[in-house]
Amino acid sequence: MTLAVVERKLVVLGSGGVGKSALTQRFILDIQVSDYDPTIEDWYRKQEVVDTVPVTLNVLDTAGQVDFQTMKDGWIRDGEGFMIVYSLCDRESFCNALALREEILRTKNKNETPIVLVGNMCDLADRKREVSRDEAVKVAKRWDCPYYETSSVNSINTDACFHELVRTIRRIENEDRTTALMLRRALPEGGMRKRKRRKTRKLCTII
Repeated sequence: MTLAVVERKLVVLGSGGVGKSALTQRFILDIQVSDYDPTIEDWYRKQEVVDTVPVTLNVLDTAGQVDFQTMKDGWIRDGEGFMIVYSLCDRESFCNALALREEILRTKNKNETPIVLVGNMCDLADRKREVSRDEAVKVAKRWDCPYYETSSVNSINTDACFHELVRTIRRIENEDRTTALMLRRALPEGGMRKRKRRKTRKLCTII
């Protein structure tokens, strides 16, 4: 029997001009976008194999402009995993990336959400870097998430960061299932049913 291919919803977030669209289109279409054209939202779909397991990726490339802030909560609610992108050559975009993570946790209302932190434009980093690798790595360790430095121009880590996000989703799902199973095993057999019966008898007595 052929198993259904799992679909994943990935959301690419970050400030305007950090290269979210270029990164996404390099991964999805293997093309280089040279002109900056501000995005509102673009959906892409791609069949991939990550660690020998087929997966269908639905990737949302989002707006980074302040004008579209009201749409952000909807993007976050619908997403399963999040790629937070900043430019290695723009410190302000890095600070915005830190704020985005807090927005994701607040909207999802979870302490652990699949996130990959991405420092883009590493092809320009030798001349224009404003955020050191060490600083970004420390943030990623604090968030307990993977970190990649990427370049859509030179196709550096463009596939790797998306694949790692899929792995992170799977890992957290597996951890959640394991935790739920342990909680069920810790509950005395029939415990819930007994509590419900006791409550029902008490209500009958009051009536």
